Amino acid sequence: MKRSAILLVVLGAACLLETPSQAQDGSIVGVWRQVRSNAGECRTCQIEIAKGDASFDVRANNGWSGSVRAEPADDLATAAGGGRWRPGGTSPHSGKFFRLRLVNQGSRLYLLMSGTGLQVEAVFERAQPNSI
Repeated sequence: MKRSAILLVVLGAACLLETPSQAQDGSIVGVWRQVRSNAGECRTCQIEIAKGDASFDVRANNGWSGSVRAEPADDLATAAGGGRWRPGGTSPHSGKFFRLRLVNQGSRLYLLMSGTGLQVEAVFERAQPNSI
């Protein structure tokens, strides 16, 4: 079984084991801070997810953006779509398109990005608001 398929099975099982007291509102909207990735550590990497007309807009602070739609037929809080790395950037993936899948499990957001020569698996937590 492919590694990404195993990740999705594990994520699904984790979601099924979550108790109602642990669950949040399930919304993926907001700012998420990366806590783990197979692409390397990045303490400043984050994504912002905003509700669009019929989808969610996803924008990362490290040069990519995309759009996903919720999958209501799925028992999990998932969304899938695609995106593109900013053209002319410093990334080796500059200008390339990719498929994007998000799984929301309470306080964690799991990301799977796949494209030609690209397979990123990352975990995000909600970013804490800046305190003054």
